[in-house]
Amino acid sequence: TDVVITPSSCGNKNGRVEINGYQTDVPTRFSWLDEDGNEVATTEDLSNVFPGVYILMASDANGCANEAGSFTIGEADLPVIDLTKMQTFTSCDGQTISITGVEVKGTTQPFRYKWIDQERNMVSEQLAFSALKAGNYQLLVSDKYNCEVHSDFIDFRSLKRETLVVPNSFSPNGDGVNDAWVIT
Repeated sequence: TDVVITPSSCGNKNGRVEINGYQTDVPTRFSWLDEDGNEVATTEDLSNVFPGVYILMASDANGCANEAGSFTIGEADLPVIDLTKMQTFTSCDGQTISITGVEVKGTTQPFRYKWIDQERNMVSEQLAFSALKAGNYQLLVSDKYNCEVHSDFIDFRSLKRETLVVPNSFSPNGDGVNDAWVIT
């Protein structure tokens, strides 16, 4: 009557079915069968299995066996790092950078974030960060099952730095030279 199913994650054999309650007496013997009818466990709870359908056969003290249930263990999807909306900003002196707009999509929250440099040193545990030294960084994302995905290294050393040019005068006299005040 009370079952908790944990999906397999990270492509590992770590799915689980936990039985917490029964409609009648607790069985004395358990037999878990896979989709091919092979016995994969004889414990009350099923653990360390790949995704699939598993049948629990339960017996009482008299050896009377019944199918107690059929349970489907799914596979948790890995998080996806989306850099399409990432915005990078460089400080006026060009020494530090800030990042916003990175998104992580998926259903296995909470996510944990870690930006690392090329020497594998952790430099930030925030998805968005500011005032970080310009360099090459990689984003690592872990989900609630400790599955980890990562971006490629991103080069934040060659951000385009433009100087704001503001003219100190203009002459709107229609001669085609400096007729409009244009900031580049």
